[in-house]
Amino acid sequence: MKKIIIISVILIIVLSRFGACGNGLKYDQWKDTIEAFGDGTYQLLHQNFNGKNEKILTNCKYSECVATEIEGYEKSKNFVYFKGKYYSKNVYCKLDVENNILWYFAEENEEDLMISHLDEMISDGHMEIIKSLDEFSNEDMEIFNRLKK
Repeated sequence: MKKIIIISVILIIVLSRFGACGNGLKYDQWKDTIEAFGDGTYQLLHQNFNGKNEKILTNCKYSECVATEIEGYEKSKNFVYFKGKYYSKNVYCKLDVENNILWYFAEENEEDLMISHLDEMISDGHMEIIKSLDEFSNEDMEIFNRLKK
């Protein structure tokens, strides 16, 4: 009986120290993960899309792609800035890595924004839709302008 208790305690210590992710992330990195941000809710992944190798931005809680083609990204203080596309829409995103909130702007065109878990991401506080690029600060816009076109 004493042996079982000792083994159980050791097992609990090992599992708590080397938990599911083992790297402090809430969500595991995938084999195609290029980089995980914050607690791992948002990850930049490598994917072959329409015969092209692309970097995509994904919300891992919902396994939802929020940008189908990242043209460039830059880290600055507690934020990561992304410029890319969601299919044919140009998107500009600013991720707060401490709070895992993604401020998301998609330029208007004839295509609908078809992110299936969008309402849940907004209500969970993981995403906020920006209606105009003017809502970003001048500093934010300088960073977006530096990103690859």
